[in-house]
Amino acid sequence: MIRILGVFCCLFFIVACQTQRDPCLIPTDVNMRVRSMKKLTDSTSTDSVLVNLNLTAVDNDTLKYLYLGAKNISSFFVRLSPKTDSCLYLLQPDSSINSIDTLHFYYGRQLKFLSNACGYTYFFTIDSVHFTQHNIDTIRIVNRDVTTDVNTNPLEHVQIFF
Repeated sequence: MIRILGVFCCLFFIVACQTQRDPCLIPTDVNMRVRSMKKLTDSTSTDSVLVNLNLTAVDNDTLKYLYLGAKNISSFFVRLSPKTDSCLYLLQPDSSINSIDTLHFYYGRQLKFLSNACGYTYFFTIDSVHFTQHNIDTIRIVNRDVTTDVNTNPLEHVQIFF
């Protein structure tokens, strides 16, 4: 009986030592926020709802298909690669439209130390965006700094006008 109790206590301590909590309490994912817009006049614009969005990463190995058939959204997130200084995406605002646009984001990368618990992540600075104009009219970079700060104003980094 004492032997069984001893084995049970040893197993309990081994399992208790194996359980780890995630001590990181700050965001570590860095996502670029994109907002689709429609120009009303030269000085005013409004959100443009994308009916059936398809967004695919061409050269970013971590995420090939970001959005497939996303219904009625006006803003979305894009991941930038910490391995290269540019990312290429294919954008189809509505799957019923045959034309597809390319979005080529060029940016700088900077490795940032967050904390001992959270480790490191990359912050990005958007340099430029090259794009085709099948469905897209213009693109405006609103906030060049892509960090873990979710309280930035304006809330989006890039606005795409259709």
